[in-house]
Amino acid sequence: MPTTAEATLAEYLAAFNDADPQAIEAFARDRTTLRQASASWPVQRRSAGPLTLISSEAAGDHAVSAVLQDRWDRYFRLKLTVAEGAPPRISAMGAEPLEPPNDAPPARMDWPQLREALAAKLVNNVAQGWFSGALVVSRNGETLFQAVHGLADREAAVPNTLETRFRMGSMNKMLTGVSALQLVAAGAMRLDDPVGRHLPDYPSHAFAETVTVGHLLNHTGGAGDFFGPAFSEHRLQLADIKDYVALLGARDPEFEPGSQFRYANYGFIVLGAVIEAASGSAYDDYVAANILGPAGMTATGALPESVEVPGRAIGYMEGRDGLVRSDPTLPVRGTPAGGGYSTVGDLVRFAEALTSGRLLEAESLVLVIEGGIEAGPGATYGMGFGKGAYDGSRWCGHHGGAPGQNGALTIFPDTGYVIAALSNGDPPQASSLSNFIQARVPLAG
Repeated sequence: MPTTAEATLAEYLAAFNDADPQAIEAFARDRTTLRQASASWPVQRRSAGPLTLISSEAAGDHAVSAVLQDRWDRYFRLKLTVAEGAPPRISAMGAEPLEPPNDAPPARMDWPQLREALAAKLVNNVAQGWFSGALVVSRNGETLFQAVHGLADREAAVPNTLETRFRMGSMNKMLTGVSALQLVAAGAMRLDDPVGRHLPDYPSHAFAETVTVGHLLNHTGGAGDFFGPAFSEHRLQLADIKDYVALLGARDPEFEPGSQFRYANYGFIVLGAVIEAASGSAYDDYVAANILGPAGMTATGALPESVEVPGRAIGYMEGRDGLVRSDPTLPVRGTPAGGGYSTVGDLVRFAEALTSGRLLEAESLVLVIEGGIEAGPGATYGMGFGKGAYDGSRWCGHHGGAPGQNGALTIFPDTGYVIAALSNGDPPQASSLSNFIQARVPLAG
């Protein structure tokens, strides 16, 4: 016989997965004391449902821990506590991501098999409304697969195309990482330089003296995030790197620099300021001259949202009653930490320029592909790139995501495969497709 908590979990899942959206709204109204449930659960249902129960374990009569899988094949542990009453109400709920089970990894495929499986997955995702964006798979400069779906502007019925410029979130960190390594190779700075060597007036002396360029590149400096109440309050005033530093630069490191990995968006803002000081150029000007130009990336940039950029898609995020524009959440412009825009074609060109040695010398390229610090099971982060290996096949790249935007670039330097996906919808519309391909891509030809 199920416990009170197990029975409540079953009722929650039934309401969450019900085809009628009012079911979860009614459950949130009648069966929980959580104040945000009425607003958040309907949005979660639209963005992640249906949920599949994999396993559950009761902890007494009023608590349960369950492993769930969402529609994107992501796994997480949900911990739920219920209070006494008739009916019992959910009083606490928390979730943490989990690695996929190890007992059934996806099978490697040859390319014709993977192309067929990918085409079928796209048909399903598009039919369900789960993908608006563009996708390219290439190998050694040859396009093997490309697809584009959805609308860049829903109000004007403008379709997405392969030339649509999508916001790419944190994927800008790759450009910042390459910029820093170029300057290191040129002798303009070193990985062990403290921030204060290049920014002598940095507000926090503790930060300037103990956090190095290498710490920032590897997210080991304790720089923290810039998203939060201060960002929300001052969002429209944060027009340049110096504005972020003025707002947040007095903070000391969150932990002893170098002692742990903790993803830090603000660290890449500081890195952008260091790049400006070391190069003598504005960050965007340096990137344009030393990365975008040499790679032939003519559609990539970080112009302000107030500027009309031809072909830049409007972002759409899940709201309580459906899709809404994500404009009110966007930074004023792209930064060294993220927020710029690109096309799938430009991302492929970046990958090819990187691996061919046009952007970095061999020693620096090794740091991009192999160097870094453990950032999770089977994953490493370093120099502005995530990296790892599946069955001995190395990969590097970066995902990016925020409301109304999602992207992923995955580069396989040993086999020449490149996956570029961008979306003007919520995560993980693009990254889920990239992950699907990444887990199945051939180890050889």
